[in-house]
Amino acid sequence: MKFEDAHKGVAAEVSHNTNDLLKTLCDSDSQLLDAAMFVIMLEPSRQIPQLGGEDTLIKRANSFEENSDSIMARVNYETLARISFYRSRADEAKQYITKCEKLAESGRREKYQYILQNFDRVFSVVKRFYQSVGIAM
Repeated sequence: MKFEDAHKGVAAEVSHNTNDLLKTLCDSDSQLLDAAMFVIMLEPSRQIPQLGGEDTLIKRANSFEENSDSIMARVNYETLARISFYRSRADEAKQYITKCEKLAESGRREKYQYILQNFDRVFSVVKRFYQSVGIAM
């Protein structure tokens, strides 16, 4: 996820502040930082309705998976995982990341495996991030 691409102008400062906060929360652990950045949504209250909500995403993911479109299924499961991290639903987040890991091509599996192997740490950083920026559920 590239925070710099979110919005021009204001995004640069938000990005800098976000990256600094995440680096602090991750104790400068670069793999943990990458994992946290991967699952964080910067504007979940705006993004979730635009994506059609969780029910729509679940239906899409299941449909893509049933039709052997593993890339689109994985993309929808990633989004569901991000929403679950935002809503502090650890079991669901882990379930969706597990689905992503199974659907991913070999070059992308490592990211999901890292998140699963370090799930409690990643979940804690993401939860503290949302609390720090005032958008925790």
